[in-house]
Amino acid sequence: MGPALLAVIAAYARRHWRQPFGKLLIDSLIIICVLSLGPFLHFGGHLLGPLPGKLLAALPAIEKALPVRFMMYAFLLIAIITSLWFTTSTASNPMKYTAAALIVLFSLPNFGSRYGASKVDTPAFFLRGLYRQYLAPDENLLVVPHFILDNSMLWQAQTDMYFRMAGGWIGPLPDEYQLWPIVNALGEAAYVPDVRTQLMCFLSSHDVDAIVVSDNDPDRASWRSLLAPLAVPPVEIGGVTLYRIPPETLARYGGRSAVEAQTRADTTLFNALLAAAWKYAAEGKDPSKLTPLRAKNLNLLPADWLTGPSSVPGWLAGTEFDPTPSLETRLAYGVFLGRAGKTYFGVGVMGTYDALKPVIDDYRRDAYKIFFQLPGYSVPRPKTKVVDFSLWSSIQTALRAQKRRLRLHYREYHASLAFPRLQGPEAERVTPSMPHAAADEPPAQNQYR
Repeated sequence: MGPALLAVIAAYARRHWRQPFGKLLIDSLIIICVLSLGPFLHFGGHLLGPLPGKLLAALPAIEKALPVRFMMYAFLLIAIITSLWFTTSTASNPMKYTAAALIVLFSLPNFGSRYGASKVDTPAFFLRGLYRQYLAPDENLLVVPHFILDNSMLWQAQTDMYFRMAGGWIGPLPDEYQLWPIVNALGEAAYVPDVRTQLMCFLSSHDVDAIVVSDNDPDRASWRSLLAPLAVPPVEIGGVTLYRIPPETLARYGGRSAVEAQTRADTTLFNALLAAAWKYAAEGKDPSKLTPLRAKNLNLLPADWLTGPSSVPGWLAGTEFDPTPSLETRLAYGVFLGRAGKTYFGVGVMGTYDALKPVIDDYRRDAYKIFFQLPGYSVPRPKTKVVDFSLWSSIQTALRAQKRRLRLHYREYHASLAFPRLQGPEAERVTPSMPHAAADEPPAQNQYR
C-alpha cells in the first residue's frame, strides 16, 4: 500500500472513528487484514502462535479459501476510505495533490524485483508451431519440469490448448492425483522404489500419449536413462526431447489403481527403512541422529530409489518452502527418520490408510495402542487426523541398548494424504484400539474428510 496510503487511512480513522459509518469501515478493514494473515502467525520463519483466522478453518466451504485473498476486500475498503478522505478532509488542495501523487508513486510496481517479472523460456517446439508436426490435436502429454518448477501451463496456453496435460499447477492437487507415489517425485526429490514401474502405472492410468522433457531441465539425462528401455528412440527438436511409449507397453501396466501403487511402494520402502535403522543401530550409532540425509549419505537405502528434481529453482532456493534438507531434517524425501519427541525414535513413510493397511496389519500384533493427533507433528490444516500404531519389530533388538521402542504412526489429512512413522516410549503395552472404529477395521470414509 505504501506509507502515503497508510497516512491517508490513519487521518481518516482519526477524524471519523466515532462516527458509525467510519467505525464500520475501519473495524472491517482491521478484521479483514488480520484474517488475511491466515490461521497462524509466522515471523522470521518461526511459528509464533494461532490467529483468529484459525476459526475460519472450521467453517464449511470457507475453509478452502486462501487467506491472502481476503485482501481483495481490504483494498475495496481502502478505496472507499481514500475517496472519502479526499472528499471530506479539510486539508489544503496542495496537500491533497501531494498525497495523491505519493499514493500513485508508491503504488508503482518494482520492476527490479524477481517476483514482479519472470523469464519466458518457451521452447521453439511450442513457440514456432513445431508441435503440430509431432503431436495430434488433444493428445495427452506429461511435460517436465512439472508443476510450478517450469512454465508448462504457459506453453500449453501459447499453443491455444492444442494438447492436454497430465498435471499442472493451480494450487492443491486433486485427491486422486496426489495419491500416486510418482507424483511426489515429479515435484521434489523423493524415495520411490521401482520408479520405472511406478511411472508407467501412472502414465497408463492417465492415458499419457507422450512425455516432453525441456532441454532446460537439469535432470533430462535421468529421464533419458529412465525411459530408454520403454520408449521408442526419442526425438530432439526445438529445445525439447519427445518420448513416445508404445501403447502395447503402456497396456502391460494398466488396471492398477493409485492405492495399489501406493501399497507396493510404501510396503517396500517401510521395510527398507526399518532395515536401515537396524543397520545404523547395529553399528553402535545413536539412532536419534539418523535422518533421511544421513541415511542417503551412508547409502542405507538404494540410491536409485531417490528420484525427482536434483535442484530447486532459484526463486524457491533459500525460502521457507525450499525442500532441500539439512543433516538435522527428519522429514525429507517423502520419509521420516530420526528423533520424534524428546525420547522417541521414528521411522515413517507417506500413504493413505488403504495403502498402509498391509503394513499396519504386519505389525498389529505388537501394537501398543492407536490414537489421534500425534503430539509435536500436527499440521496447521483443518480436520487433520492422526492414527498411531505403537509397535515392536525386529529392530527392537538392536535398539534395546538405547532403551528405545518403535512406533508406527499413521496420519491422515483431509485430502486423504497419510503420514506414518515409527517411534516409541517406554510405555506399558495395551490392546490396540481405534476411536470410532474397531482396531481391525478401516476408518469410516467420512472420518478423515
